[in-house]
Amino acid sequence: ILQLHKQDWKLRWNFMKEHLNIAIPMTVQFAILALSMLIIQSVCNSFGTEVIAAFSAGIRIEQLCTQPLLAIGLAIATYTAQNWGAAKLHRIRQGVRSAALMSFVFSFGLAFLVRFVGKYMISVFMEQENENVINIASQNQVLENKTVATSAIPRGIPGCPDCDFSMASALKKRIALDIC
Repeated sequence: ILQLHKQDWKLRWNFMKEHLNIAIPMTVQFAILALSMLIIQSVCNSFGTEVIAAFSAGIRIEQLCTQPLLAIGLAIATYTAQNWGAAKLHRIRQGVRSAALMSFVFSFGLAFLVRFVGKYMISVFMEQENENVINIASQNQVLENKTVATSAIPRGIPGCPDCDFSMASALKKRIALDIC
């Protein structure tokens, strides 16, 4: 049974520093992602209704596909925290390797699925089928599939130190979509 004592409420600077070293990069990563989505949406809005519809359908499909990666990321974050607290660092390495493998398997499996049934997935999110919207969204899916290897781990594991590489590849992909 959990019992709190007076010394549990004292500030421990080393403990805070240790946690902030993990929390601050994760916070910055998520803030940058949120800001980038706002920028991407505003740029997308300037291209007209067909691009907005294609972008919306593409984002929905991307969100469906990244849910397993986010779940793996949340699971490994909890797993890591528990093993960090228990000072079992070897288990953390093993868990991160397993999570990375699962992330790659899901990423490539879903990329394969989207590659071959993506057009049908796009039409599910449309009230009326529009060939131009489907073609624009399909271009996005092709670009998504090309960057799946670079985005699997950072999406799957929050706070991953390679997030800047993933964000750079995502930015290149979004710029290419906007140019097309």
